[in-house]
Amino acid sequence: MEPAATLALIGAGGFFLVGLLTGTWRAVVALRSPVAEARRYVILAHRASLQYSFAAIVLFELARFSRWTAPVNLASVATLLGFFAMATATYIVHAALGDTDNQFRQPYQIGEASIPAWLFRPAVWLLAVAEVAGFAVLLVGALRRLVTGGG
Repeated sequence: MEPAATLALIGAGGFFLVGLLTGTWRAVVALRSPVAEARRYVILAHRASLQYSFAAIVLFELARFSRWTAPVNLASVATLLGFFAMATATYIVHAALGDTDNQFRQPYQIGEASIPAWLFRPAVWLLAVAEVAGFAVLLVGALRRLVTGGG
């Protein structure tokens, strides 16, 4: 199996496991809550990790089908999974610390630490551009195979 496909499959399994674990966390918190709900970022970490697990299966298939070279496919998959992991980790940290119900509201914080806007905003744009570009590379690689026929 191609390295990119292998990485995507491992990523799918990892994100699914995180989804199951955060789902358990969500249930425990909700059972202990007087309003029977978990905090926003516990819920977000649970949902995002499950969604990323299925997104990784899409990456797996596109990487297997792509006509690009193995290093290009691997870089695309690694970029996407890396940013998915960073987003999920951020949700988990916010959930564990209970420090915000909206990470996009100023002041940008993680726990007691404040993140300056000049750092936070470019990081958000980098995430968006990297995810879209990484996916577009894999999609175009797969479309090349469809247009040129099989193989």
